[in-house]
Amino acid sequence: MNTDFVYQGPSSDSTLAYLSLYDMTSGNMAVDIETVSLDNRDPIGIGFSPNPHESFYFPIESGILPWHLLENPNITQIYHNGHFDLEILKSYFDIDVPHVYDTLIAAQLQGYTPALNSIAKTLFDVDLISIQDLIGKKGKSQLLMTDVPFEKVAQKCCNDTMYSYKIWNELSPYLPWEAFQLEMDVMPVLMKMQQIGMRVDVDRLLQHKTQVEKDVNFYKLIANGMGFNPGSSLQVAAMLQDRGWEIRYKRDTGKPILNEEALSTVYKDDPLSHLVLQYRKAKVLLSTFIEAILEKHLDGDRVYPNVNQAVVASGRLSRTNPNTQNIPPIMRDIFIPSEGNELESWDLSQIELRILAYLVWQNTGDYTMQSVYDHDGNIHQETTDFINQITGLNIAYRIGKEINFASIYRGTPLTLYQHTGVPPELGAKFQDAYNQKYPGVEQYFRQVIIALHNDGFTQTLAGRKRYFPDANSGIKWQREKAEREGFNHVIQGTAAEIMKRLQVRNGHGPQCNQIHDEIIFDLPQGVTMNMDTCIGLAAHRTPMEIKRGHSWKDLISTGTWG
Repeated sequence: MNTDFVYQGPSSDSTLAYLSLYDMTSGNMAVDIETVSLDNRDPIGIGFSPNPHESFYFPIESGILPWHLLENPNITQIYHNGHFDLEILKSYFDIDVPHVYDTLIAAQLQGYTPALNSIAKTLFDVDLISIQDLIGKKGKSQLLMTDVPFEKVAQKCCNDTMYSYKIWNELSPYLPWEAFQLEMDVMPVLMKMQQIGMRVDVDRLLQHKTQVEKDVNFYKLIANGMGFNPGSSLQVAAMLQDRGWEIRYKRDTGKPILNEEALSTVYKDDPLSHLVLQYRKAKVLLSTFIEAILEKHLDGDRVYPNVNQAVVASGRLSRTNPNTQNIPPIMRDIFIPSEGNELESWDLSQIELRILAYLVWQNTGDYTMQSVYDHDGNIHQETTDFINQITGLNIAYRIGKEINFASIYRGTPLTLYQHTGVPPELGAKFQDAYNQKYPGVEQYFRQVIIALHNDGFTQTLAGRKRYFPDANSGIKWQREKAEREGFNHVIQGTAAEIMKRLQVRNGHGPQCNQIHDEIIFDLPQGVTMNMDTCIGLAAHRTPMEIKRGHSWKDLISTGTWG
């Protein structure tokens, strides 16, 4: 067997086929890298497909692996989940790939389930070899790819590259190119952000650990004294039932419905519910964040969270291992700048409401909300004052703020009650007043929903689609859920595009974290970023609050821009 490379394709002479690949100077080429495992990213081989009909697999130790193709600026390389492969090429071989197309991103933008096997099955009705077919399911008995026979690894890699090429040919004619190019442009920025990582104040983290362990033990001691285990849903349900509450159970499993939403709404008037919520909050903080960072993710005094570009359907980024986006604010003081540096935060001000105001104005002609922003008004105060004027009440500013954000997420009087305690009947009056103040919001929502019912999807301003199978469901709650999420996709997805545009324009800067509407830089003291890069991010104004400090929690505002 030839162990320098494996060839799959129509040619009867694999050597001639290899020479043709080696001499390639331009065009598209699909590439895939096989690693020891998903966790151990040591590369063991690389696959190439110069066209949709033939492919090559080279073990890393091959003496004739055509490395020069990977750095040729005239060859556009097609990857599926390029972030994974490109990071390996950079970290192991110091190769920066000049031009990339990613079929995972292309699929997600058009509403497909982005897994390679799933797309190949949908488009071509083929069952590709999965990594589980070769190494088994995750667990102690799972093999490494180095345990799998060479020819099987080669077959999988060759199939993956060939079908990546086929998928590209199938999807590319229908791509929303503005959204796709933005994703390709931001990919190297996100890879750099992942490589920079975030510095951790380990001593402060250990102080948090000590305090949270005391909190967990405190809540557990109180619960045990009452005769139940706060970590057992069955025991919590029994206690609530004994205290006169009617418990709801899941139909499929028969388990009690005692999630955070249920405990904080249905049972919120019972002190036992508060006790269980506090215990769970402390327990999650300890295990999911503190212990996970200390035991799994800390590398010296830094963590290097994964950046997930194609997990959230709206296009927002997510971060895992650890999840720095969901770190509770109280713990953000563990993240500090590199030695001699300061953290600088750029926070896009009310970006989702600004997008809503602009879209309402453009699609309905209602300028009311946009006018507030154009004249540097306070949208939350404006809403609060109008509701007070109409109802004759004196609601708090925070309630007006909640009503504004409910317009994006299509909150109901019940959700307003859950967030503010305002009785639903009064919440309905507040929302009526809101619609009187900003009539174009409801009108624009109806426009989006009509399109959703007709097309089955909604899309962002750059063209990112998200399909909703339940948009025309005969079951009311399923249909309404699809409508809420469909409308939110337009707003939240467009906000994600503006944020990525901002990241691309500042890709030269040391970005260390991105959370929703905020970028954090790890900058030398006295050094600032050029704010001119922020001009023209969108068709409307995109002001930002700038903050600096010596921990993420203790950032101090230095002013606003825009």
